[in-house]
Amino acid sequence: DSTLRNLYVWTRALLLLSDGPPGLVDGLSDMRLSDASSLVENSGVCPAPVPIFANCLGKEVDDHSVDYGSGAVRFTRTVRGVRTKYVESFRPDVVVYNTGLHLLHLVGHGRDGGGLSAWLRYESTLEGVLRTADGDGGVSAVVFKTTNRICESAYVKPYARGARMYGKGDPDTLARCATEVLDENRSAAAAGRVDEVGEEDVRRYCRDGTITESGAAGLNARLQVFVAEAAGRYPRLTLRVMNDHDVERCEYTARSDGRHYQAQNLARVRLLGNILTSLG
Repeated sequence: DSTLRNLYVWTRALLLLSDGPPGLVDGLSDMRLSDASSLVENSGVCPAPVPIFANCLGKEVDDHSVDYGSGAVRFTRTVRGVRTKYVESFRPDVVVYNTGLHLLHLVGHGRDGGGLSAWLRYESTLEGVLRTADGDGGVSAVVFKTTNRICESAYVKPYARGARMYGKGDPDTLARCATEVLDENRSAAAAGRVDEVGEEDVRRYCRDGTITESGAAGLNARLQVFVAEAAGRYPRLTLRVMNDHDVERCEYTARSDGRHYQAQNLARVRLLGNILTSLG
């Protein structure tokens, strides 16, 4: 999603900057986070600022090499999931995967329940990533990124009211959600677009699948359990969780957003770098 896409852009920018003025990248760690972020944004290696839903690469699938020092790093990015054809053609050493925010809802308050099926099959989606990575594409490690922290304090109408109503378990809000999502699912299932789901699954989604910190925490708990259990099924792969959720702070997200943290990208890229370094 856009979160991982922006980390891709910033990682690429840092690698390009490493071949720039001596000491520039090394000096970032001695600067305030906001100053260091501004320096990278204004560096000229990528049009700045990078909007939430855009980046300087602009294609569905990006494949780039960045030469620096005595080596090179190749990147590819796809917004269409981890597909066998991408893995086999690109042959990455590491796959970094993220899904989460787009599955969550505030039905009746500005965000529909179109993520129902994907939320219910969350673990199946992660399993598919591992099956693909475990194929003949040369992947040795998979890093799953957590769903972002959600700062409801940054919300404005209608999200702010929706978060409050769902947060206190308002019966009318939950009932309206269940009716609307169930009707939408049955219509989509009748058209052959999705599988029909039961009423209890819909009620669970309405209660636990909100785009609130509770909803994000629920997905992250499911992710941690999945990765711990999957390690035994995929002994060839090294599995890691990139928990940037716990790095993110509400003062670094914009009012009316509450879920993206471009101002913290350098800290998050460092976290990703530490994880990749630990792989050996």
